[in-house]
Amino acid sequence: MVGIDIRRGMVRLADFNYAILWAEKREAVRIRFKKPTNIIIHCGTTRISGVIHDISVGGCRIMTLTRQGLGDCGTIQVELKLIDRGTGLPNCRRIPISIVQICGETAPFKCLFRFHHDKHSEQFLSPLVNQRQFGILKELRETL
Repeated sequence: MVGIDIRRGMVRLADFNYAILWAEKREAVRIRFKKPTNIIIHCGTTRISGVIHDISVGGCRIMTLTRQGLGDCGTIQVELKLIDRGTGLPNCRRIPISIVQICGETAPFKCLFRFHHDKHSEQFLSPLVNQRQFGILKELRETL
Protein backbone atom coordinates (compact mmCIF):
# COMPACT_ATOMS: atom_id res chain seq x y z
CA MET A 1 0.00 0.00 0.00
CA VAL A 2 1.40 3.35 -1.05
CA GLY A 3 -1.07 5.80 0.45
CA ILE A 4 -4.53 6.51 1.86
CA ASP A 5 -6.63 9.62 1.23
CA ILE A 6 -9.47 9.47 3.76
CA ARG A 7 -11.17 12.66 2.53
CA ARG A 8 -11.54 11.30 -1.01
CA GLY A 9 -12.03 7.68 0.11
CA MET A 10 -9.10 6.49 -1.98
CA VAL A 11 -6.33 3.97 -1.47
CA ARG A 12 -3.31 3.80 -3.76
CA LEU A 13 -1.75 0.33 -4.18
CA ALA A 14 1.45 -0.79 -5.90
CA ASP A 15 3.91 -3.70 -6.22
CA PHE A 16 1.45 -6.58 -6.57
CA ASN A 17 2.94 -10.08 -6.45
CA TYR A 18 1.88 -13.44 -7.82
CA ALA A 19 1.71 -16.40 -5.45
CA ILE A 20 1.04 -20.08 -6.03
CA LEU A 21 -1.37 -21.49 -3.46
CA TRP A 22 -0.44 -24.83 -1.89
CA ALA A 23 -3.99 -26.07 -2.51
CA GLU A 24 -3.46 -25.61 -6.25
CA LYS A 25 -0.39 -27.85 -6.14
CA ARG A 26 -2.30 -30.80 -4.65
CA GLU A 27 -2.51 -33.99 -6.66
CA ALA A 28 -5.25 -35.51 -4.48
CA VAL A 29 -8.22 -34.23 -2.48
CA ARG A 30 -7.45 -33.83 1.22
CA ILE A 31 -10.11 -34.67 3.77
CA ARG A 32 -10.26 -33.74 7.44
CA PHE A 33 -11.21 -36.31 10.03
CA LYS A 34 -14.30 -35.46 12.08
CA LYS A 35 -12.09 -35.80 15.15
CA PRO A 36 -8.29 -36.18 15.26
CA THR A 37 -7.11 -39.80 15.37
CA ASN A 38 -4.09 -41.32 17.11
CA ILE A 39 -1.42 -42.72 14.82
CA ILE A 40 2.07 -44.25 15.13
CA ILE A 41 5.08 -43.37 13.00
CA HIS A 42 7.68 -46.15 12.72
CA CYS A 43 11.17 -44.83 12.11
CA GLY A 44 13.46 -47.85 12.13
CA THR A 45 12.99 -49.32 15.61
CA THR A 46 11.69 -46.02 17.03
CA ARG A 47 7.94 -45.49 17.47
CA ILE A 48 6.63 -41.93 17.54
CA SER A 49 3.04 -41.25 18.61
CA GLY A 50 1.08 -38.57 16.87
CA VAL A 51 -2.37 -37.31 15.97
CA ILE A 52 -3.57 -37.23 12.37
CA HIS A 53 -5.89 -34.39 11.38
CA ASP A 54 -6.26 -34.79 7.63
CA ILE A 55 -5.32 -37.24 4.90
CA SER A 56 -5.36 -37.75 1.15
CA VAL A 57 -4.29 -40.60 -1.07
CA GLY A 58 -1.04 -38.66 -1.57
CA GLY A 59 -0.12 -37.86 2.04
CA CYS A 60 -1.11 -36.66 5.49
CA ARG A 61 -0.49 -34.13 8.26
CA ILE A 62 0.48 -35.43 11.70
CA MET A 63 1.02 -33.47 14.91
CA THR A 64 3.70 -34.94 17.20
CA LEU A 65 5.28 -33.93 20.49
CA THR A 66 8.75 -34.94 19.26
CA ARG A 67 10.57 -34.81 15.98
CA GLN A 68 13.71 -36.42 17.32
CA GLY A 69 14.79 -39.31 15.10
CA LEU A 70 12.48 -38.54 12.18
CA GLY A 71 15.23 -37.40 9.85
CA ASP A 72 17.83 -39.88 11.05
CA CYS A 73 16.38 -43.19 9.86
CA GLY A 74 16.26 -44.63 6.37
CA THR A 75 12.73 -45.99 6.17
CA ILE A 76 9.70 -44.35 7.74
CA GLN A 77 6.25 -45.89 7.88
CA VAL A 78 2.96 -44.73 9.27
CA GLU A 79 0.68 -47.29 10.93
CA LEU A 80 -2.88 -46.47 9.98
CA LYS A 81 -5.82 -48.20 11.70
CA LEU A 82 -9.24 -47.92 10.11
CA ILE A 83 -12.56 -49.50 11.01
CA ASP A 84 -13.80 -51.82 8.27
CA ARG A 85 -17.38 -50.72 7.49
CA GLY A 86 -18.38 -54.25 6.49
CA THR A 87 -17.18 -56.10 9.60
CA GLY A 88 -16.84 -53.28 12.13
CA LEU A 89 -13.37 -54.59 13.02
CA PRO A 90 -10.15 -52.55 12.97
CA ASN A 91 -7.98 -52.99 9.91
CA CYS A 92 -4.32 -51.98 10.19
CA ARG A 93 -1.73 -51.24 7.50
CA ARG A 94 1.75 -49.74 7.47
CA ILE A 95 2.35 -47.32 4.61
CA PRO A 96 5.86 -46.12 3.63
CA ILE A 97 6.18 -42.33 3.82
CA SER A 98 8.72 -39.58 3.29
CA ILE A 99 8.98 -36.26 5.08
CA VAL A 100 7.81 -33.23 3.10
CA GLN A 101 8.14 -30.67 5.90
CA ILE A 102 8.34 -30.39 9.67
CA CYS A 103 7.05 -27.08 11.05
CA GLY A 104 7.62 -25.56 14.46
CA GLU A 105 10.48 -24.94 16.85
CA THR A 106 8.64 -26.27 19.90
CA ALA A 107 6.08 -29.03 20.43
CA PRO A 108 3.63 -29.80 19.00
CA PHE A 109 5.33 -30.18 15.62
CA LYS A 110 3.31 -30.22 12.40
CA CYS A 111 4.74 -32.94 10.15
CA LEU A 112 3.71 -33.25 6.52
CA PHE A 113 4.30 -36.63 4.87
CA ARG A 114 4.01 -38.07 1.36
CA PHE A 115 2.83 -41.67 0.93
CA HIS A 116 4.74 -44.18 -1.20
CA HIS A 117 2.00 -46.66 -2.00
CA ASP A 118 2.06 -50.20 -3.19
CA LYS A 119 -1.07 -51.73 -4.70
CA HIS A 120 -2.43 -52.90 -1.34
CA SER A 121 -1.89 -49.70 0.63
CA GLU A 122 -3.58 -47.56 -2.02
CA GLN A 123 -6.56 -49.95 -2.10
CA PHE A 124 -6.65 -49.71 1.71
CA LEU A 125 -6.75 -45.90 1.80
CA SER A 126 -8.81 -44.99 -1.29
CA PRO A 127 -12.19 -46.20 0.05
CA LEU A 128 -11.77 -44.05 3.19
CA VAL A 129 -11.10 -40.90 1.17
CA ASN A 130 -13.87 -41.63 -1.33
CA GLN A 131 -16.37 -42.43 1.42
CA ARG A 132 -15.59 -39.19 3.28
CA GLN A 133 -15.88 -37.17 0.05
CA PHE A 134 -19.29 -38.75 -0.57
CA GLY A 135 -20.32 -37.87 2.99
CA ILE A 136 -19.27 -34.24 2.53
CA LEU A 137 -21.25 -33.97 -0.71
CA LYS A 138 -24.29 -35.51 1.00
CA GLU A 139 -24.04 -32.98 3.87
CA LEU A 140 -23.80 -30.12 1.35
CA ARG A 141 -26.89 -31.34 -0.54
CA GLU A 142 -28.86 -31.55 2.70
CA THR A 143 -28.02 -27.97 3.63
CA LEU A 144 -29.08 -26.56 0.24
